[in-house]
Amino acid sequence: MVTFYRLITAVLSLFLPLYLQLRARRGKEEPSRLGERMGKASLPRPGGEVFWLHAASVGECISAMVLARAIISTMDEENRDATILMTSGTITSAQTIAIRCQEFGLEGRLIHQYVPLDNLTWVKRFLDHWQPALMVVVEGDLWPNMLIETHARGVPIAMASAQISPSSLRFWQRLGLGLARGVFSVFDRILTVDAMHAERFRQLPVRDGVVDVGGSMKIAAPPLAERPEIEGAISEGASGRMVVALLSSHDAEESLFIDAMLRLEEGRFLAVIAPRHPDRGQAIQRMIEAKGKSAGLYSRGEWPQQRQPFWIVDRIGEMGGIIRATDMIVLGGGFAPMGGHNPMEAAALGKGIISGSNVFKNQVAFDLLEQHGGVVYADTVAELADQITTLAASPSQSDQLDNGAFNASRALANQAVSTAQQILAFDRGKNPNKKQGKGS
Repeated sequence: MVTFYRLITAVLSLFLPLYLQLRARRGKEEPSRLGERMGKASLPRPGGEVFWLHAASVGECISAMVLARAIISTMDEENRDATILMTSGTITSAQTIAIRCQEFGLEGRLIHQYVPLDNLTWVKRFLDHWQPALMVVVEGDLWPNMLIETHARGVPIAMASAQISPSSLRFWQRLGLGLARGVFSVFDRILTVDAMHAERFRQLPVRDGVVDVGGSMKIAAPPLAERPEIEGAISEGASGRMVVALLSSHDAEESLFIDAMLRLEEGRFLAVIAPRHPDRGQAIQRMIEAKGKSAGLYSRGEWPQQRQPFWIVDRIGEMGGIIRATDMIVLGGGFAPMGGHNPMEAAALGKGIISGSNVFKNQVAFDLLEQHGGVVYADTVAELADQITTLAASPSQSDQLDNGAFNASRALANQAVSTAQQILAFDRGKNPNKKQGKGS
């Protein structure tokens, strides 16, 4: 199966450059960095060891940055000059890393590259340049050529904050079983978010003793940075109204939120929408205008107005200001079948969550919030409108939700350090690149 996979990807590689060009035209790739997707480094390799963390997109990158910070804090003298190389596959994730690097204390210690597509030649080119001392896959973005070739070079491989859905488990157990033997046997350590996911991974062809519970990295994320300009603009625009923010939303979730807000008492609320993908701002604005209402668009320099019911924040990096200025948080990702998004960024700032119930990708965090009373659920327009109305009418209930969320965010703050210690405890003696540290 591995040979067959490599044959298929080799054939597809003939069309991948054109595919990347088409993605770039649609704004899905950075034109100036397309070479990175083909394994061509855009930066020199630093001296010392390189610890490679791979994350798929925005949510996984936050987890990876949490882990990167923990790794740096637990390094000993032997690897004190090591560099974190973080790879990801989306423009938004690269922008998030650039914006939040300082918040995580990673400036000068972390470099970002786009992950090469899973063509063996491109993967080899990437590895030849970066020569990582170890690799950590965060959450579970599994590319067979990348993993098998990295393992073949003697590089220890771990998975942190690991989780696998029932559907993915069924795929690997059935159609992908032959490939699974090649992929999962390469892992030296798989640290899952909880015991349920650990049991799922043990049903795959992993080596004995490799799987253990390590916890979720997202829970340990530091509070988002302040954004005084945004906070001030929201407070001024609200002009005494309660502020309800929909964060990290996807297509269809905005429509549900807009319809819910339109059911509420007119003039009582300012609704702020910060979509997961900021390039959707204009589409959301048209959606609101189709309902007969107006909305300012942040990317056009339009600030929230006192008589305007909606404001759209279509730029990344402003979430800390939005959360601080908001009375109620509605978190996207759970109303559509997306699996939910990390609620702990809001919880760390003492804000409770209203969410849809489709949160299977972040179940650990939401279970923790439930235990502390930091989340309420709504899946329909009517249910969301009712939850907002109830919280608006009961300051004590709203305070309990916020306090519960904050307490939940503090409950498992040491997980990242424990995971970092386990990863750094690898015997890297089998890695031929260790201490090579040559720039390229």
